[in-house]
Amino acid sequence: MPLRRAPSGDSNDLEDTPPEAITGPGQWCSDIREGRVWVATSDGRPPGDRIEICDVGGFGASGNLFALTAREDGLDGPNLVLDGLTIETGFHGLLIRTGSVTVRGCELRKSYGDLLNAACGRLQVEDCDFHHFGESAIDVTGPTAGTPPRPLEPTHIRGCAFHDSVLLRSPGQKGVNAVMLKGGAEAMVVERCVFRDMDTSYGALTLGGATSGGRAREGIRLIARNNIFQRITGPWVVLFAGSEDCVFASNLVTECEVREIVHISRARGDDPDTLNRRPVVLSNILFDNTVEDAIVSIDAGAATDAQMDFNLIADSGTRFIIDGEPVELLDLPARGCEAHGIGRAPLFREPEADDFHPTARSPVIDAGVALGALVPDDLDGVARPQGAGWDIGPFEFVPAR
Repeated sequence: MPLRRAPSGDSNDLEDTPPEAITGPGQWCSDIREGRVWVATSDGRPPGDRIEICDVGGFGASGNLFALTAREDGLDGPNLVLDGLTIETGFHGLLIRTGSVTVRGCELRKSYGDLLNAACGRLQVEDCDFHHFGESAIDVTGPTAGTPPRPLEPTHIRGCAFHDSVLLRSPGQKGVNAVMLKGGAEAMVVERCVFRDMDTSYGALTLGGATSGGRAREGIRLIARNNIFQRITGPWVVLFAGSEDCVFASNLVTECEVREIVHISRARGDDPDTLNRRPVVLSNILFDNTVEDAIVSIDAGAATDAQMDFNLIADSGTRFIIDGEPVELLDLPARGCEAHGIGRAPLFREPEADDFHPTARSPVIDAGVALGALVPDDLDGVARPQGAGWDIGPFEFVPAR
């Protein structure tokens, strides 16, 4: 049974709702001031079960299903596991400030703000379905100043589906994207996810971002690998902003209508401290997209030591912007990019059925860069490489046996 926020009588009212508003089973309401969430029992009689929570304070604290605060040390909060839930929500679906959170096999839908907003020490999101969100499906902010560093084990967002965003354009909303990793988010991996059929204002994925106007090191050692981005509209698909050692590798971007597929900019205007250090765009398939300005755009002075190579780029235009200057695809090697790129169709197995595995004649086979532990397997979990070298894109070609 889905957990649905009890109606308040006013569709624009995202504040606390009294337990008397519960009219049936599965409905919930919150009172942040009292630090409680009420959930109806199976017979629908309020107030049902009470879940103790903590007030996180500030705008947007009301209307959330969970709002748990961490201890002062930043990492020693409770271990929270949410497994197999369906959650409909008010402002943010899950607003979490704990030490360790696992969200597994859940469906999160219908939020005015973020479906999952987290600033915790360890976050694992696996096999979840996110749709109909007004801001981000997942928004992760790094630990606040003065808190200990994150655990060494990377955070994973794995095997999730992101689709059908909603551009509400309402007061207080920051903009729509699927996954935003910002504010010092560190050592996170987004892998084996499908981003599909979304209208965005910040793109589908943000590696870094703009916390309180932008800062240095918005995202650190963030990796996006073995994902599919299909039918995304908006300014871009992927944004690097104020990042450090962040990687976009072995992904597929197809059927998108955007200004730019990848945009690399400072996190805050002309502040040189918020540039991107060592951004990596390797071994991706960028195919059959409608691009207005540039396939990849790097603003003037926005990146140092950028790597862009071994990508298959076809039927997506030919224009790039490198350090603020327009460059044609064929001229990229002279600028230190795409010396090993491919410009031919990838020859997918059955693209009309969204089957993007390469056929035996595909030019992506063995044409990628050896990425080692950075991309040890593919979207299906098949070990890389299967042949003489890594394949470009999210799937390895596996010969029939």
